[in-house]
Amino acid sequence: MSMNWSYLKKFVPSYRAIVSELFEAELQPIDGIEQALDDLAQPKAVVSSGPPHKIKQALRVCGLSKYFGDNIYSSYDVGIWKPDPEIYRHAAAGMGFTSEQCAVIDDGPVGVEVGYLAGMRTYFYNRFNEPCDFPDVVSFVSMRSLPGLVNT
Repeated sequence: MSMNWSYLKKFVPSYRAIVSELFEAELQPIDGIEQALDDLAQPKAVVSSGPPHKIKQALRVCGLSKYFGDNIYSSYDVGIWKPDPEIYRHAAAGMGFTSEQCAVIDDGPVGVEVGYLAGMRTYFYNRFNEPCDFPDVVSFVSMRSLPGLVNT
């Protein structure tokens, strides 16, 4: 099967525009996230395989930009893609920390695996009660409980 590159060149920008419009109209922060971020005094970063503009838009729309500042690490910028744990190690080093000094909070099995493999304390926002085969990963279902888990 041959790839229709002309179609793909049109599809990707159209798709991204639709997603951007949906973010602006419908994206909401996770319940309790702002209080959780307020209660976590540690420096914070977003580490994502998404494009930087999409990450920044999501943070802006949800009113969360102030918690992360310039600590945004996108695979598009660093050339390291999940599930390679080096993306988390890169972010840690960029902020002046070792892996052992960091925690990963993720809502997907791939991100949880990456955090675990990077040697970081890992917390799984596990809204759908998915199985987790990694020892020492802490699953939780409410952002309100996160500060108590991380700060112990």
